[in-house]
Amino acid sequence: MALETYLVQVAFTAEAIAGLVNNPENRLSTMIPIVEKMGGRFIGSWISFGEHDSIAVIEMPDHVHIKAFSMAAMAGGGLRYFNITQ
Repeated sequence: MALETYLVQVAFTAEAIAGLVNNPENRLSTMIPIVEKMGGRFIGSWISFGEHDSIAVIEMPDHVHIKAFSMAAMAGGGLRYFNITQ
């Protein structure tokens, strides 16, 4: 089955940013295994400016899987925005 490619744009909550300032960590180390467990593949991530703090390119089996991933990411409470573009 071919994977679909998605652009993901996220913005962190003020609390999450404060936490990263006080204790810098690579948040991708928790996100990549979730993507892979859902049958997807993480292509890359970059810091961005403006209303989004970071962007990523992710491959997932379908729209259901990318939406499930967005819900899992938002459930952690550290994101205030998660946008998906195909």
